[in-house]
Amino acid sequence: MTKVLDDTILCPLCEKGCLLRTDQTGFSSSFSGGRCSLGEEFAKELLKDFPFRTMVSVQEGELPRLIASTIEPMDKRLQNILQKKVSHLSLSAPVFAKKDLLDQILNTEHSLKSLHTIYRLPPIQAGPWLTQKDFYHTSPFGVAICAHRGDSDRSPENTLDAFQKAVDFGVDFVELDVHLTKDKEVIVFHDTYLDRTTNGKGRLHDYTYEELARLSAGEWFAPEFKEEKIPLLEEVLKILIPHTIPIIEIKHPLEINQGIWEKILSILKSMDIIEKVFISTRSLSFGLNLKESTPGIRVLHLSITKKQILEACSTILEGSTPYWRMVNEEVIDFAHKRGKWILPWTVDKPGAMKKLACWGVDGIITNKLPTLFKVLMECQKIDQWNPFWRIGNVEIEEKQKK
Repeated sequence: MTKVLDDTILCPLCEKGCLLRTDQTGFSSSFSGGRCSLGEEFAKELLKDFPFRTMVSVQEGELPRLIASTIEPMDKRLQNILQKKVSHLSLSAPVFAKKDLLDQILNTEHSLKSLHTIYRLPPIQAGPWLTQKDFYHTSPFGVAICAHRGDSDRSPENTLDAFQKAVDFGVDFVELDVHLTKDKEVIVFHDTYLDRTTNGKGRLHDYTYEELARLSAGEWFAPEFKEEKIPLLEEVLKILIPHTIPIIEIKHPLEINQGIWEKILSILKSMDIIEKVFISTRSLSFGLNLKESTPGIRVLHLSITKKQILEACSTILEGSTPYWRMVNEEVIDFAHKRGKWILPWTVDKPGAMKKLACWGVDGIITNKLPTLFKVLMECQKIDQWNPFWRIGNVEIEEKQKK
């Protein structure tokens, strides 16, 4: 663990001095100076020509935790630290906070003791989120972390527990699925039939919500989740917003969910969050109708083929959530030239994650949140992400010997 001297942080290379304070231009742009020329050289080279994107690593126990600058949802949690309402940050994924709050955090004795390292991130290749004022991208990697049906690797999919764990992880997006019950309630559930993920039988559309609420939506996953129920959309949105951005997939065929959009829209209006969600649909015509009829709504097309991706990205939709095997560099370039998003699903293998990230997708939808986080961290060390790492450890060690 990196040690702290007064208001400076010891060099991570030699642990003998210097490193990284703040000034008006941002973090890591001035130095305590003099104690470690190698560390200062390291930091200056790292910061050279980099845009203002800062990461702060917070140490809690033996595990590093990450925070960075600038997004709204983290502000309240940082303010709680300043007001002594909580004793430490407990994070397992990157999130953002406004720079002035991070400045305050750096100037508090309590928080400074938990700081591990501070550094700016390298330039990144990324999609249209860079210019969208209403979207705050919370991943410092330029690739958003998207939870598939919540944290579905550690909890039963599409349950309140899975969604809460995704929020706690610090994901950028949460993908979820919605259906309409017999009595026209909007529920979060993936399948048309109950059998796979509940102790019920048959088509869910043949049941009222009161009947569905008696079922266990978690016992199939593990005994400790026996009490998990099929949640209402409104319950889920209250957990997710403002901490992350929901991608609400309206399940097909639309005929069995007739009238579902009107119900969803009513919920979004009542919560005043129309501009804080994405709607995903397999029907391009349905998606276009939503865009034309609902000001402020953002719609993604769930694309199965390469042709569908290109078609969706040629329209007024925000982009595509495509099957990941249909994505390549040409598809991504086509989308980004038109200001569209590419958020492929469902990517659980590290090799595929790395390939898509290096190609420049805007986000990756996965069941394996820790795996994706680890892959994106590793990607920081390859040429596509961080030119400084071309120097390599050997050259650094040789300089240190001199």
